[in-house]
Amino acid sequence: MALGVPPPELAVIRHMAEAVGEFTDSLEQDRQCTAARLASRYTPAHGHIYKFGTVVGSSVPYCVQAQCTAYATQIRRYGQAAGVPEHLWRPMAQGSLAGVPGANAREKTFRVVADLDEHIRTGR
Repeated sequence: MALGVPPPELAVIRHMAEAVGEFTDSLEQDRQCTAARLASRYTPAHGHIYKFGTVVGSSVPYCVQAQCTAYATQIRRYGQAAGVPEHLWRPMAQGSLAGVPGANAREKTFRVVADLDEHIRTGR
């Protein structure tokens, strides 16, 4: 609301076995025009940042279980489109947190997310 667009609705998942695909299809279709409105109101990068943040947030439950591959393709696509430096999103897109400092997958995931958040917030 603070950005001047309606809050996004959650995707309706019809088949649990295809939840990831249905979610990404819904995000790409942008039925509520959230990404399109952000792009129009601000810059095209804002629409991509929205989609990027959505897939990163959705990948967290998988990554804390050391299974980051669920949204790898979308993280790569939207991260590049949003201009987020590759070294920040690469661990989630390659499906391995092996090079990220931390004692376990949970710590590593939250490290990656914190670094992404810092970049989005500050541009650095």
